[in-house]
Amino acid sequence: HSEHSPDGRMALDEIVACARARGLQGVAVCDHDRALTETWDAPDFLLIPGIELSTDRGHLLGLFVTEQIEARELDAAIDAVHACGGLAVMAHPFERSSDAQRLDAYLDRLDGIEVWNSAWSPANERAVELWHTLLVGGNRKFAVASTDFHRGGNIASPHTVVRAEALSAEAVIDAIAAGRSYMARYTSVEIGMQVRNSATPVQHADIGGTLLRSGGMQAEFRSNTAGRLRLTDQQGWFSDTSIAPGTVVVSIPERSLWIRTELRAEDGSMIALTNPIYIQHPLTTQSLLPE
Repeated sequence: HSEHSPDGRMALDEIVACARARGLQGVAVCDHDRALTETWDAPDFLLIPGIELSTDRGHLLGLFVTEQIEARELDAAIDAVHACGGLAVMAHPFERSSDAQRLDAYLDRLDGIEVWNSAWSPANERAVELWHTLLVGGNRKFAVASTDFHRGGNIASPHTVVRAEALSAEAVIDAIAAGRSYMARYTSVEIGMQVRNSATPVQHADIGGTLLRSGGMQAEFRSNTAGRLRLTDQQGWFSDTSIAPGTVVVSIPERSLWIRTELRAEDGSMIALTNPIYIQHPLTTQSLLPE
């Protein structure tokens, strides 16, 4: 948030300088109920315009929105964000203890969920659980993390690492929407995940991608940080182990329609987590025969 938010204090150039100092290549500025109209022309830094709307059901982020939006009902606010070509992301969905049921009727219309807001907390844990429940139900939503930066401090803790083809608004919005990203506590944390099958030639998919199942499948997880690595699919956790920095290879169950990973500290707090890799199961001749 910049100085244009009621609770913000920093000018745009100060925010950009702070983000650069933390090693970021871009930042999304989403002031409360005010779209960002300023621009930042720099080939090595991307300023993502946005807005944080105060709706009747909580705060909604409109990423890549440059037009003012006045809607205050969540349904209308989502429509307005989409009409502007933006992504509608529910911010900190469990900021209040009474927030459990207020989003049920609107979850299908959201593009993504902010599952990690500022320091790791029980509210973030509940947000991850909500996102996971959506994935289990076949409702593909991307997840993001943000610092919710207002007055100072570490603008990158946590942050979202986006695997885009270029440092441009077009490339980044495509990558975020596809879930080609992971979330991490610090910029010093670097992870990667790839799923590959035993076909000839061997094929693979990275975070946010889809791979057709052919033979046995493995997930390769890379991290420069030690922690407790957990892998889950739509039926639950299938791997949970302590890892050192390096590469870990885990077999993927035949049942898996997607997998995602979490890297946690010994106290259970999150170090990093990924968006899913999706697994497409081929149709068989038998499945097409009438009963």
